[in-house]
Amino acid sequence: MQHVLLIALGDFKARIMRYALTALAIGVGVALLVALMAVSDATRSYVEQTLLRVYPADIMMYSDSINIPLYLLDVLRKSPAVASAEGIIITTGVFNGKVVSIVGIPLRDVDYFAIDLIEGRLPSADGEAVVEESLGLKPGDVAIIKIYSGTIGGERTIQVRVVGVMRSFLKGFVGAFRLNLVVVPLDWLQRSLNTGPFVNTVLITAKNKAEVKALYTSLKETYTDAQVYTQESLLETVTKVFNALNVVF
Repeated sequence: MQHVLLIALGDFKARIMRYALTALAIGVGVALLVALMAVSDATRSYVEQTLLRVYPADIMMYSDSINIPLYLLDVLRKSPAVASAEGIIITTGVFNGKVVSIVGIPLRDVDYFAIDLIEGRLPSADGEAVVEESLGLKPGDVAIIKIYSGTIGGERTIQVRVVGVMRSFLKGFVGAFRLNLVVVPLDWLQRSLNTGPFVNTVLITAKNKAEVKALYTSLKETYTDAQVYTQESLLETVTKVFNALNVVF
């Protein structure tokens, strides 16, 4: 009888340990789930605020080819519904084995794009560039970038002199994803890529937010070769992505 009681007591102690470990595992799991969802919500809010800061336009037109003529900007600016229209070039290249995103912006409106400088200054002359800190460059460095893009129909090599370094886009919130931005003067990039007076991205701000939908529809119907997005649709995409992450968590 004593032997049976000892066995039962040992089994009871073992069960208590298993129950305690199970409860601990559940507690840790729930705490981790809550933490992940909190991080996801905080990150979504941060991404949305960052997009609003670096992409202040209501509508974006984008083409896979650099084929949007600059005179279109003058046409858009004369529209009673448009407050501003900015044309830029966005393409990709390779520097030291890293894929980089090259952005050509007009120097007269460089402040429009909210570049977050760590050191140095904004570009003010041909061949000058501001780069993301992820590239490990500093003011005074020279970078040779090879561009392999269908937008220019072949390979090009450009050389830039770094005059400023900016903080990484989203500051690492997206893990290994890096834009590795290189920002240069638009007219210099056009000459370097031999594109002529063309861009592949147009950022449009409406005078009245109530007119954004009608303006979006008109642009989409008129310029069928370009992709047209609203700021609202981009933010909705961000929300959908993070909602999906929360479901996975």
